[in-house]
This record gives sequence, structure tokens and C-alpha cells, in this order.
Amino acid sequence: MSKTRKLIRAFEGENYQPRAVEGTRRIEGYAIVFNQRSVLVTDWNLWKRVIEIISPTAISDDLLKRSDVIATVEHDARRLLARSLNGKGTLTLTIDSVGLKYAFDCPDTADGNFVYEHVKRGNITGSSFMYVNIDDECNVTYTKEKDENGKEQIIRTVNTIDKLLDVAVVMRPAYPASSVEARADEMKELEAAIKRALGEADEDEPGNGDEDDDETVQERYWRSRQLANDALREALEIEMRHN
Repeated sequence: MSKTRKLIRAFEGENYQPRAVEGTRRIEGYAIVFNQRSVLVTDWNLWKRVIEIISPTAISDDLLKRSDVIATVEHDARRLLARSLNGKGTLTLTIDSVGLKYAFDCPDTADGNFVYEHVKRGNITGSSFMYVNIDDECNVTYTKEKDENGKEQIIRTVNTIDKLLDVAVVMRPAYPASSVEARADEMKELEAAIKRALGEADEDEPGNGDEDDDETVQERYWRSRQLANDALREALEIEMRHN
């Protein structure tokens, strides 16, 4: 069953990284780049690692006009830089052929000065965004293709975003730091998946119950064990990211 989830994605590249407008305290960048492939991310519907693509249809002017979007440092709401409430405020969001562009004047605060100086120096090189889909399965489509090694890869295309929560400047966009709340949600999902997978594996362990279809039992057992191992590995990756 699909659930409401907070998802964080990041982009990096010379054409997309945040920039300081010369002679001002203005920062500009792209929070979303359309049709750009992500690094491998976890798809909570499939419980698999996928490549995600944001379609140009995912973001609309109507969405921006009914959203409360904040600009932050590393998705930390306590490090607020600007805000767009129903399309108005200190954060400017515009859609063009590249993606969703953001712009704001750095406030005269510790975090505003921090971002201004480090963007100018080129130390902050990435942009990121957090979004919510109420019914994620209805908002995405999946395709499959082969990578350069002939391994099957799943492509997740996001066609609609229900809520845009924030845009952020990030220092390590390949591994964006999530908010405490988003991280807690993610860890709860992983813990539940580990328990579920281990429980299924114990139930399906060969030698327990009906042996009439031993091959099917074996397949279910090892698949459940693999799901548990994948979830454990994902949990370790999250811990390494945030510690």
C-alpha cells in the first residue's frame, strides 16, 4: 500500500549549482533539473534501488502558487534563508525549460552570511529539494533498461509532485542531508521492513510446515533474507550519511 512520504533529491553540475550574483547578496540555482538522472535512490513502493527522473509535468505554476516553500541550508528548517508562501515572499521560484529555478537575497544572519561566502568561494556546489506525494504509486511510472554491464535497471519517472516543501543549498549533493523528521520516517520504514522480511524468512524457512512445494519455499526464504539484508545495508548507509 502506498503511503505519504517525504523525499529528498539533489542535483550538482556546473550549469546548475548555486551562484552568487556579482555585486549583490543574491543566490540563484536550480532545485530541480528536468529529465536529469539521479544517483541510485530507494523506491519505497518497490523496495528497490532505482534511478529517478523528474518530468517537466511534475511541477506547475499552480503548485507553486498554493505551496509554502522554504529555502534552507541542508534541509534544516532552523537554518532558514527565504520563504515563498502561495507564490509570494523572499524566495522566488520560476519554471523554465531547464527546471525549477530559485533565487533569494541572503539575509543578514549567521546562516545567510555563511551561504553567501561559501557559494562565492565555490564550496557549496549543489542544490536539493524535498517533496511529498500523497499517493506516490499514482504519481510515478516505471520502465526498465540495461546498464553498460547488461544489468537490468529500473527508471522511476515522477510525473506529478503533490507538495513542494523546501529547496536547499547543499555541500554534498550526492548524499543530501535530510531533516531530522524525514530521517526518522526513513529509519522507521527500514526497521519495519527488516522485521517484516526476517519474519517472513522464519516462516518460510525450509523444514517449517508443508514440504510439498519445497522449491517455492526455498525461493521465498532466500528472497525474504535478501530483502532483510538490503534493508540493513540501506540503514547503515543512512547512518553513515548523517554521522
